[in-house]
Amino acid sequence: MARLIDSLGDDARSQADRWPLWSSVCFGAGCGCYFILKEEPATWPLAAAGLTLLGLWLVGRARGLPRAATLSLLMLACFSGGLAVAKLRAEAVAAPIVPADLAPTQIEGWVMDVDSPGQNGARIVVAPVRVRGLTPEATPERLRVTVKGAPPPPG
Repeated sequence: MARLIDSLGDDARSQADRWPLWSSVCFGAGCGCYFILKEEPATWPLAAAGLTLLGLWLVGRARGLPRAATLSLLMLACFSGGLAVAKLRAEAVAAPIVPADLAPTQIEGWVMDVDSPGQNGARIVVAPVRVRGLTPEATPERLRVTVKGAPPPPG
């Protein structure tokens, strides 16, 4: 086990001069990890963690901490920044979603596309003008709906 740890330490030391390359890998890993989270995290803890780690890295460099410590802080800051940026982007492009428990209702809108029928009927994409039971702010731009029987033509 000691040989494995020594080997990993040697590998890490040999990559120390390539930290700009590894910082983007850590940032991308943070973005990727955001999408495997089971629950949606709040924005402020992610942003606070990234900024805190960045501040610790700057303080560590100014105070002359060992290179291994400052590079570790930088990689953690990049990872945390990736998480925060992915969350901010998800919030920026978020659109209203129809509640899953919405009972059958009336939709007025334009049929944009008709998909091939599935087990429960044809799937159509509708650009709704109005959905009974939803406010205009809560109405999504597009709906995918399953219809029993013959689907309406696009238009």
